[in-house]
Amino acid sequence: MYLTADWRALARNFSPRLSVKGIVAQTVWVIILRPMSSKTPNALLHGTLDALILKTLAGGPRHGYAVARFIEDTTGDALMVEEGSLYPALYRLERRGWVDAEWGISELGRRAKVYRLTDEGRVQLAAEMAAWRKFATGVAKVFAT
Repeated sequence: MYLTADWRALARNFSPRLSVKGIVAQTVWVIILRPMSSKTPNALLHGTLDALILKTLAGGPRHGYAVARFIEDTTGDALMVEEGSLYPALYRLERRGWVDAEWGISELGRRAKVYRLTDEGRVQLAAEMAAWRKFATGVAKVFAT
């Protein structure tokens, strides 16, 4: 048995209130609980992709495909990283200064953009890992009850 909510019904009942200064934002939180498949949903991966990329690059420079393969191989294919998520994340990390990129040659002799972690990226990775450890500890405590 699982709980679900019809997001269309929720959207119909959502109406922003107006104030003198403009629209007051309302946040609607919907929790959908369903039996999980053997793969972790991409929605869970989305929030952690930056940290996974930073951790992957902590092991040394890699091109985009190698980053995705490392994550997939290391997790036993529990996490699948698609190009449509990977490359925007790499560009975002580059804009933030956490990753540097330069053109190089892949293992197959092809031209590829190679990404490496910056010092700022190492600091961010440490912060992300600390936050995940705290989160995982909290979840484990709930699961243990």
